[in-house]
Amino acid sequence: MNPKGRWIDDLHWHTDLQLTLVTKGSAVIQVNSDKYDFNAGEAVFINSSTMHSVADLSEDGEYVSFNFPYKVLSFFQGSLMEQNYVLPYTAYGRMPMVEIRPTGEWQCKALEILKELEKIFSDTPKGKEYYVAIKLAELWYYIVDNYDKDSEVQPSKTLHSQLRLQEMLKFIYLNYDQDISLNNITYYASVSKAEGSRIFRELLHTSPYSFLKEYRINKSIELLYSDMPIAEVASKVGFSSQSNFTAAFKQTMGCTPKQFRQKGTKGDENG
Repeated sequence: MNPKGRWIDDLHWHTDLQLTLVTKGSAVIQVNSDKYDFNAGEAVFINSSTMHSVADLSEDGEYVSFNFPYKVLSFFQGSLMEQNYVLPYTAYGRMPMVEIRPTGEWQCKALEILKELEKIFSDTPKGKEYYVAIKLAELWYYIVDNYDKDSEVQPSKTLHSQLRLQEMLKFIYLNYDQDISLNNITYYASVSKAEGSRIFRELLHTSPYSFLKEYRINKSIELLYSDMPIAEVASKVGFSSQSNFTAAFKQTMGCTPKQFRQKGTKGDENG
């Protein structure tokens, strides 16, 4: 992680499917509103448009993520594979995530494939693209062949709330450096302030304001590794004054921005 901690707690989503393998140490990965502990040698599949982040990473922690479009698994549009084994699992939020731990035969096979893919991407063998596609298809077969449909817990109401939450998060990500209000955030998702707050509490266990504040603090951390004046950092991430920024930073991080910067500088010198 460069700088250390970058991207931690950065809740996001994308249209690609994702497989994340923890290669060293441990990581806490958040998927929608839940958090899961993973140790080295364990992995997780995260579906398209599913909110996720690395909520925490151990001091020695490392992980690798493979992002790819579902079409890689379909072979061609309208194929039987797409109709029977891809869209039924990737569409409509029916399978948000699958934990892959070395507890059974298929999981061990899937983890071996992920370790092999990691090795492939550190090299550039001829025909790599075909081999990667073949291995992804094999890994996908293990996932869908062993997926327990009875475990689906994504009712339409929850999915509807998740889509509204994503709209509100989009607004925050695009405008966190501006003076924005709860009304601005919820208006963007076409919900009332009360409904927007309820969705945040239900899915993220926090309020829109608290999420905005923590997101601004996370963005400021990247800037504090530069020589930008702290007052300018505060302005760049949407705080009205340096004093407000310092108070919020200390409440979240346990130290002032100046102290954080000093620790980072000492770490660079020692490293």
